[in-house]
Amino acid sequence: MVTGLNQKDRGVKRYAVLVFVLGVVLTAFITHIVYGGQKQLADSNFEFLTENQTENIKELVMLDVSFIGAGASFYHATQPSAWDNFSSFAEPLVDSSKSLIAMQWMKKVYPEQLDTHIKRVRERFPSYQVYTVPKDQPRIEGYILENDEPIYVASDVYPVNESNLRALGYYSSRERVRRVIRNTMETGEPSLSDKIRLLQDGFDRALPKEGMLVYVPVFDAGTRSLRGVVIGVIRITVYFEQIVSRTAIGKEVGIRVVDLGFDAEDDPILYQNDLWDALDEPSKDVIIDLYDRQWRIQFKHDAGISKNDKLILFFVMTGGLLISLLLAYVVYLMLREQRRLAVIVNRRTRDLQYLVDEIR
Repeated sequence: MVTGLNQKDRGVKRYAVLVFVLGVVLTAFITHIVYGGQKQLADSNFEFLTENQTENIKELVMLDVSFIGAGASFYHATQPSAWDNFSSFAEPLVDSSKSLIAMQWMKKVYPEQLDTHIKRVRERFPSYQVYTVPKDQPRIEGYILENDEPIYVASDVYPVNESNLRALGYYSSRERVRRVIRNTMETGEPSLSDKIRLLQDGFDRALPKEGMLVYVPVFDAGTRSLRGVVIGVIRITVYFEQIVSRTAIGKEVGIRVVDLGFDAEDDPILYQNDLWDALDEPSKDVIIDLYDRQWRIQFKHDAGISKNDKLILFFVMTGGLLISLLLAYVVYLMLREQRRLAVIVNRRTRDLQYLVDEIR
């Protein structure tokens, strides 16, 4: 009798173990589904962040270009006698942007017009002097171009402050700037420079390059004759200070912005956050077109799941295992009790049968 009961107990235990195994398998399946959902959500958040950040950067740049274009329209629509009022027109434009730090009027001046031009500008800015800064050379005053080419010289600036006044009188003697101006004359559209060291920051070559120039041509009304160029001075670091480097579910993202345009080969990286080198994953690249220049915006994120997601998986697995163990124990108790009652019923049945036989 005892042996039979022990054998039945072993059968009960096998059923309990089977229930536990099924519970573990179901827990693993549910955990896998949750993990897949977390990965899909992480990828979706990453895709959203890349699209959102790319559009934000492009919109900020294009907004500044539109402000500078509005400044250029002042010189296009007015006569030279009214140009001294540029500051009043430019003030609300510059104040509307955090990244647009100045607007400069680069008047087209031929060598024979230079003395007259300097005399006229000195009526407003007594210390005005024409100068240039050739590549890898110190500041040089006066006209140095060959073939009597016209220069585009800074003749007015807004806002008028100490740092911006340093830019007055500047003209570029570098081929890349003359190329930009030729391009704007041909297309009639704005042109963006590569990363530069702003004159507003000083002349020290050790200063970081934090600026960019936007050139907008100004033509004589109804002709293709160039009056000059309005330059918007932009501090590009402001664009990237607003970049979000974390997805909505808390995953950190490495971001880098690379200039693909002309003459950017020597220093193409416009921005790179601290996480870029720390993440060893393939990048997702998005290229944005900014008139005659392209920027490649690169994003990297950790392919693994976040700490919060790992914690959720841990609780799902732990909860599933505990529930499986509890179900197995409940099944074991129920089946064991059922077996015990069956044994008692059989015993009572035999006893009753024995009494019936005795009475007969």
